[in-house]
Order: sequence, then C-alpha cells, then structure tokens
Amino acid sequence: MSSSLKKNNEEILAHLVRNQTILQASTDGFVLFDATGRIFDSNPALCRMVGYSKEELLTKKITDIEVFEAEFDKDDIWKRIKSAGSMIIQMEQKAKNGIMTTVEISVTYTEIEGLGNYFCFVRDISERKKIEQELLKIQKLESIGVLAGGVAHDFNNLLTGIVGYIDLAMMQLDPNEKIYSRLTNAKKASLRAQNLTKQLLTFSRGGEPIKESVAVAGLIEESTCFVLSGSNVKCVYESADGLFTIEADKGQISQVLQNITINAKQAMPEGGTLTIKAENIIVADNDPLPLRQGRYVKITLIDQGPGIEEKNLAKIFDPYFTTKATGNGLGLAICHSIILKHHGHLVVESTVGVGSSFTIYLPALVREDKEEDFSPEIHFMTGGGNRVLVMDDEEHIREVLDAMLSYLGYESGFASDGAEAVEMYEKAIRAGTPYCAVIMDLTIPGGMGGKEAITKLLEIDPSVKAIVSSGYSNDPVMAEYRQYGFSGVVSKPFDTEQLSRILYEMLHNSL
Repeated sequence: MSSSLKKNNEEILAHLVRNQTILQASTDGFVLFDATGRIFDSNPALCRMVGYSKEELLTKKITDIEVFEAEFDKDDIWKRIKSAGSMIIQMEQKAKNGIMTTVEISVTYTEIEGLGNYFCFVRDISERKKIEQELLKIQKLESIGVLAGGVAHDFNNLLTGIVGYIDLAMMQLDPNEKIYSRLTNAKKASLRAQNLTKQLLTFSRGGEPIKESVAVAGLIEESTCFVLSGSNVKCVYESADGLFTIEADKGQISQVLQNITINAKQAMPEGGTLTIKAENIIVADNDPLPLRQGRYVKITLIDQGPGIEEKNLAKIFDPYFTTKATGNGLGLAICHSIILKHHGHLVVESTVGVGSSFTIYLPALVREDKEEDFSPEIHFMTGGGNRVLVMDDEEHIREVLDAMLSYLGYESGFASDGAEAVEMYEKAIRAGTPYCAVIMDLTIPGGMGGKEAITKLLEIDPSVKAIVSSGYSNDPVMAEYRQYGFSGVVSKPFDTEQLSRILYEMLHNSL
C-alpha cells in the first residue's frame, strides 16, 4: 500500500472514529435505519430516552418504538421525508417505562451504497416547552393585568359615586333607623367590591402596596367574617391586647387573609373551626426568621382540614401550583407576593390528618404607639371655608365630591383635566383667592392627568398641597406619590370620612 493511500485511509478512519465519538457522547439521541425501518445503529442517549438497550433496538423496527410509532406509521411520511431530504417533527414521546416527554426529531434521508437510509437526531425539549408554556402564561397574565387595570379604573370610578352617595344619604339619617343599617351594609359591600380586580392586579402587574396605618384586629375580623358568612366553619379570634398598628396596604392584606380563609373553608367542607391568632413579637438581630430586626405583628390562621402532604409544602407558594381540580394556583402565590412587598414573611406548617397553619409576619409602624381602638362613629374635620380644587374627567365624581366637600365645609372648584386645573389654580392665586388643596385624578383619557399637572402646579406654587386619586390603585405613582410631588394619596372608592381625614392631615402637615 502506498504511503499516500495509507495516509488517506488513516484520515478516513480518524474521521469515522471522531464522528462515532461525538455521536456516543451526544446528549441528543441518534438512530440509523433503512427503508424497511430496520434499525442498525443508535447511541446511548437514544437508549436512555426510549428505555431500550442498544441490543434490544437492533432487533426492532423504528415503528416498534413508542416515540416513533405515531408519526412513522403514517403512509406518506417516508415519501415526504425522501422528497424533502429532511424534516423536523415535534411530538410527545412515551418511553418504555410509560413516562411522557416532548421531543424534537430531525430526520434526514440519504443513500448509502445505493440503498435508502434514514438517520434521526432526537432531542428532549421538555424543559424548553415548559419554559415556553410558562412564558405564555406570563404573557397571558400580563394581558389580563392590562385589561384588569382598565376595568379596575372604571369600576372604582363607579364605586366612588355609589359609596359617596350612600355615605351622604347616611348622614341625613338617624343611626337607629332600620334603613341606616341597610345602607351601612350596602356601603361595606361596595367597598369590598374594589378588591375583586386587585386579585389579578397585585400579582400580574406588580401591585406595589399603598401603605397606611392599619388596625390589625378589626381588619382580621372584617376580612374573614365576610368570607365565612353562611358557611359551616366557625371562626375563633384570639387577639392579644395592645396589638401594634401596622403600616400596610389595607386592601392587599385583606386579600391575603381572605385567600387563606377561603382555602381553610374549602379544606373543611364538613365544617370545623378556623382559629386566628394575632400577637406582637420582637425580631432580634440573631433571630432565625428571614426578617429585619424590629417589631412585628404575627397573625396565625389554623384550620382543621386534612392537611398538606409534605411533598407539596415546598411548592405551595409557586405560581400555578394547585392540588384542586378547579383551582388556578394563583391564590397563595398572590399572598406570598403581597407579604414580600410589605417586607414581611409568610410560612405554612401542616400535619396530614390534623390541619394546616399559615403564619404571617408584618412590620409594625416605626412609632411606638399601640393599635388604636377606632370607634365606628364617623368623626369629620370641617374645612372652615377653605377652597379645594378638584380635577376629574368623570362628571358623577365631580358631583359627589362637590356634595362631600360642601358637607365638610369646604368651597370647591372643578376642572375636567389637568390643563384646566392648572389654569384655574393660577387664576385663583392672581385673584387673591387661592386653593388650599388640589385633588387630582391620575389618569385622564386624551387629556393631561395628575402626574403631568403636578409638575406644572409646582412651577407655579412650590408649596402646593395636592392629593393624587385614582381607580387604578396599583400605579407606581400611587405607591410613591411623594416622589412625584404629591402631598397625599387616596384610592377610589373613598368615603366622606376618608376625604375629611386626608384633607385635615395634609393641611395640618401631619401626612
């Protein structure tokens, strides 16, 4: 043999060895079969995918293997591959052990020594498909969030009128009258209605909390009584004396309590007891809890349901994880998201056959005051003839605010968009009859909203006292209103007492 031929054969052999090494080491499966479907080569990766040894595969046809059977049994598939030269197929693979995975099969037709052959590369794309599905879910959720944002804005604008007029009607009645209690229930129902859209908004659109001082004991009872009303589940409240006041978004924390209470009720279809405890705790620097050092209110909800299996506990707060046939797996994920945004902590413990307990840790106010015992009576701070400018594009909101402000002793002016509000504010200063405060809607379709208007008002009057208001309470401006130049914030819907309090506090520099 000549040296050149020997060298050529060695190069061919080395090339074959290199290709074989690559195929054997590849994480993609490889299989080679002839026109009759008889397999005569495969690699370890394919053996792992299908659950057969190489020796077993060499005794089979390609259509004998579950992963290939569905596609390759079709009459025209061979002609189509031969005509096209190659084809990529995605399909569900059932291995020998019954486990299903998603695979991508790249099939190529070639002729070797005049005989037709097909070689396939098989890639497990289960993880890729899972990621694609999760991205699709996120995109859907974001779309729902955008839709819910618009619905929330319009819905809460309508509720502002409803709550406002109910409130004004109640002021004309004796609290002992029967109609007064009915209007009170109507008002409570209206205020609860605003939480419907928050369930989607909080998780899908970020939902930064708009924090205020919140009395925990009252919030717990109000949130859970509504959920358990008419059910066969008894609720026992155990609140310690002198609970700290927390700084939180009342609607969001109410949503957390309601979601966990709903889960407890569903876990006890035959009835039972839900025990809710609230107490003060101090978290030290070396405390094992993943919390900053400081004062917290600890809320524990204990049910008597069947409990949660240990294998599911680690996934209980994962988005879309659910053990319910009709659940969407968002409830507890939303709860977890809300508590994290409040710099708190949510933990679950469970014993199968005994029940589950959810423990919430929420930071207390920095001030050293205890939880206030708020009286159900309404206390109003009157305006003393001060002038308030209201900017809102909804006529019914301007009308109800006119009635509220008049009742509180304020004179009012009204604008339908930011440009008009800026013009009116400037004219009032020049006329020597300035407005003491401005209440501005954040969003004005087709016009100047509160965010742009406040910058112009600050140019005219750096000491302007402005309150931002919106039916879309999850807007970042609402959560960080001071950074945008506002002195106060009020989410729609609101009642006369809330309006009275925020105006009084702002005008007396206590916000």
